[in-house]
Amino acid sequence: MVQDLLGRLEAGELVEGNREPQLALTRFQLGKIYVEVGRSDLALEPLQQAAGCFEALGEGQLGNLSTALGGLANAYSDLGRYDEALESAERGLAIDRALGHEQAIATGLGQTADILRAAGRYREAGGCCREALAAADRAGDLELQGLARQHMGILESAQGHPSAAADHYRQTLRLLQQAGDRDGEMRTCDLLAWAEADLGHLDPAEAWYRRSLALAETLAACRL
Repeated sequence: MVQDLLGRLEAGELVEGNREPQLALTRFQLGKIYVEVGRSDLALEPLQQAAGCFEALGEGQLGNLSTALGGLANAYSDLGRYDEALESAERGLAIDRALGHEQAIATGLGQTADILRAAGRYREAGGCCREALAAADRAGDLELQGLARQHMGILESAQGHPSAAADHYRQTLRLLQQAGDRDGEMRTCDLLAWAEADLGHLDPAEAWYRRSLALAETLAACRL
């Protein structure tokens, strides 16, 4: 459906006047869908085109340019192209810093931390996690505070520190519960189950896994 819409926009249908912003948004949505379904190889072209369009449209599209660069960073990271992923993420983060958008800064720092972790650059990733938490605190955003803590837990787990990871996940849960983020709560319960299992705590691990599964079933029923 999105690809059909893009084709019609490119053919000059549907939009009168300046169609470039709508073209860029549609290309971004197509790229985002490809990333979500595991086809980041197909996502690169529409995301690159979207970023190029937003950049050409000037200052009024800086927020959208940052978002497109974040999507492009995700695609590159999924493909193991970490240098390109980091370049895109840092370009987007620089825009968010210039705009003073603390929530976007926190999100961008979390993404940068994930890329650095995947590349094995743990020390730098830890610094980004701490910066992300500080930005989320300044924004007063509980969900982003929880996600920053989650990034910290994942980083500790990657370094073989399950006890520290579990501590971060418990703090994540409290924040996400306060924020009402049940999807995030579900994912964190699953992460906590893995951390407890790594510690040899099989009964707590099973309990956290069952809680994650129950939340997943509840969320699925709500979406029907």
